[in-house]
Amino acid sequence: MPDGKVYSYGKVAFLVGDARSAGSWRSADGSLALIGTRAIDHPAYGLQLVDARRSKALVVSGSVTKCDFSETLDIGVCVREAITRSPELVLVTPRRKRAVHRLISLSPDHDRIAPLRAEAQTWRNRLGYSATGFVVYPRNYVEGVRYPAIVVTHGSDADERFAHEEFQWNYPVQVFAEKGYVVILMNDPSPSQSAKLMAAYDEWGGAEGRVKPEEVQRLVWLNGVYSFEDAVGDMVSRGLADPVRVGIAGYSRGSQMVNVTMTQSGAFRAASSGDGGFLEPSVYPESTRTYTAIFGGSPYSLDNLKRYQRLSPSLRAGSASGPILQQMAAPLSGAIELFKALRKSSIPAQITLYPGETPTAYETHVFHIPSNRLAAMQENLAWFDFWLRGTETSDPAYADQYARWRKMGEPNRNRHTRLPQ
Repeated sequence: MPDGKVYSYGKVAFLVGDARSAGSWRSADGSLALIGTRAIDHPAYGLQLVDARRSKALVVSGSVTKCDFSETLDIGVCVREAITRSPELVLVTPRRKRAVHRLISLSPDHDRIAPLRAEAQTWRNRLGYSATGFVVYPRNYVEGVRYPAIVVTHGSDADERFAHEEFQWNYPVQVFAEKGYVVILMNDPSPSQSAKLMAAYDEWGGAEGRVKPEEVQRLVWLNGVYSFEDAVGDMVSRGLADPVRVGIAGYSRGSQMVNVTMTQSGAFRAASSGDGGFLEPSVYPESTRTYTAIFGGSPYSLDNLKRYQRLSPSLRAGSASGPILQQMAAPLSGAIELFKALRKSSIPAQITLYPGETPTAYETHVFHIPSNRLAAMQENLAWFDFWLRGTETSDPAYADQYARWRKMGEPNRNRHTRLPQ
């Protein structure tokens, strides 16, 4: 503050400094500040008004991001959205009692669709770590009916943003719910909740030898698997999810978690893994530092081999609990390694490589070519409908695809899903 005093506002339920939040501003005279926040228990981005007298939240629902304010902070404009509410522009007047006013919708077509039911959730897993997220209900949900379910994950991006490509990628959450799925959107357990968990993540990034590889594997990957299993177990115990029709999907960091989960857990019947391949032995030459933290070093060392066998999905392919689709922007060695291992173990598997803008170019990690995004979304819908529900679209474009899936599914027909304990 301009008077040089330090003010304490007590314990707060949000984090500051998240790059996805609205940002921070201070008035020209220094008497007022606006701080972009991310709530801890309910993943949403808000604005906090701070002055010498108080710290006050300006947003009560959804998220506000992409803001700009006048120098005096008397007036500003932000984008407001939520998991089931499309983006709109809002006027923000921080000094007034009612601070946020709707200006205009950015997607009138979405406004004409009644919002789906979505609930924020926090799940506590068997290790005692919490993971936040949301449950999106089927359009015409009927209590007492068990629905097929899909877990969608990508780091910490399950938040109050609408159809955001950083999280949903090519997994159309709202469409899955419209088609009768319960969709579970899950974040990784946040490292900020535990010094031990933070140390494991720091070791993954820095490889300073302060945390043993076995502990890094347990806290950064297996911990997430337990969260997924326990969340599914919660949905089953509440009568929402059918335990033998559960899938999982995620790209990038989410792809790591999908591949590990499918080869460590029996709770999932089918998966879609997006543009990944990390954790496979073939990736070691280009990831020596991080692989040293995770596995202790090279896969060609007998001392380290057991650690690879404990976590690397390709080395555990025979334990895979169901079919795995890999949608790729580039032919990554780790993805090919996993695909070959799955097929060798008679696990249904497919790689779909999506083309770039020219014959010599690759698609980007977050698909940017509209035809690729549409095709990938349609493929995911068809993949999960086929493996979880046993249904096929009448679209003749998928006739050959279904024939291949039926053929590759035969060796796996007698696999059974193990329920979370």
